[in-house]
Amino acid sequence: MLPDDFAAALARHTFTNGREDQPLANRLYSQEFTQRFANATGLVYHNLGWGDAELLAVSKVLAFCNRLESLNLNGNRFVDLSPLSEQLRCTGFLPCLKRLLLADGATQLSSASCVKQLIEVCEARAVELHLLPCVV
Repeated sequence: MLPDDFAAALARHTFTNGREDQPLANRLYSQEFTQRFANATGLVYHNLGWGDAELLAVSKVLAFCNRLESLNLNGNRFVDLSPLSEQLRCTGFLPCLKRLLLADGATQLSSASCVKQLIEVCEARAVELHLLPCVV
């Protein structure tokens, strides 16, 4: 969850000492979020049953991952991989990415054109892409 989304969710809850505790919780979450994701070199979101909505949500977080080398999204059920392909085309998005794992279900539901776009962008960026065999 992005820090702004966390702050909005937290605002819907009450604190015993809300005037002081809520800003403190927001600040601590924001600091920890930034530190953890800015320094992450590998993320594993394997077999979580995620669909396209979760892929879009995690894509927002990935924008903070400037050192990420490996992203494991195996075992999820993505139908539309085009948002990920489009982000990977953007200069500066996951600049250190070397390995993307999307096997075990991602490509079985995705259209051939979505998969082809992802293959092309990964080849252009020299990202090692792991997919199930599919017809493209």
